[in-house]
Amino acid sequence: MHFTQAKLSAIPVHTALAIEISPWAIKCIDKLRRSFLWTGNSSAKGGSCSVAWPKVCRPPELGGLGVVDLKIFGYALRMRWMWLQKTDNSRPWSHLPVKHEYIVSAMFEASISVQVGDGTRALFWQDRWLQGHSIAELAPCLQNAVGSQARRCRSLAAGCSQRSWVRDITGALTVQVILDYLLIWDLVESTNLLPNTPDHFLWKWTADHIFTTASAYRAFFIGQHSIAGAKILWKARAPRKCKFFGWLAIHDRCWTAERRKRRNLQQDDTYVLCCQDSETISHLLVGCSFSRQVWYKILLRANWHAGTSTSLIGGKRVANVLTRLIASVLIPWQS
Repeated sequence: MHFTQAKLSAIPVHTALAIEISPWAIKCIDKLRRSFLWTGNSSAKGGSCSVAWPKVCRPPELGGLGVVDLKIFGYALRMRWMWLQKTDNSRPWSHLPVKHEYIVSAMFEASISVQVGDGTRALFWQDRWLQGHSIAELAPCLQNAVGSQARRCRSLAAGCSQRSWVRDITGALTVQVILDYLLIWDLVESTNLLPNTPDHFLWKWTADHIFTTASAYRAFFIGQHSIAGAKILWKARAPRKCKFFGWLAIHDRCWTAERRKRRNLQQDDTYVLCCQDSETISHLLVGCSFSRQVWYKILLRANWHAGTSTSLIGGKRVANVLTRLIASVLIPWQS
């Protein structure tokens, strides 16, 4: 797993920093990384892969292994150039027209806001300088009535000077455009520029408001649900193979009798040790009466109160309890 993360995932980084890696190249690299992770070879059949690759590429707290998603990481790397264009005019290429994919531009524009200074760096029609919002968000119909050249080039200072932004409106003056115009007029008139004070761009996803590629990469996973117990599992001081087994247990991807029956590989899924219930991973490790006796003795020896209540058995509580037990009792190796 370490080789997959540190070596195979790092090879295409320099290419992704400059250009978009073609989908077929990403597919070939992912095939190699996936095969090495599950089998240790250059190729693997579908049955060898216990967890879907998109789940593997999620951050650890979201139930993944933290393997880099090359496509999303490429987006984050190219957002770095947009940040440098905004914040560092001393670079020779900062004023060159650079085309980016739509998803990169949209994510970047949604992730920054402007603390208004003299208005020379901020763009009047595109940047989020109106109390953390852009004109496109507050007045989309008015934005559509402005020419593309003006939207790309009109700075905040130039737009506010003698109300030049009004002359950029060249589209049809519909009722909604006029209403949007009146709204933006009031907001612009209440904005005061600060001479000799540069505009300050604020990155949304870090505490110090400075862009980092890691924060941009994680921003693409916002909205996905976390997996109970995943975060504490990877913090445990334990061999990686023990963490890997716990990770498979959280995702219910261990080859238990219940899973083999579901795939028509056997007919009976009764747990042979207790003969009371189906052999699921939660029953095998937590729910079985024999397993509870083992946990009771371990926890008693560790001066913990054993949680043998049936309320702990089932659903997300199982994953959380299981990983806490594995991380804190079974495998307390020192790093």
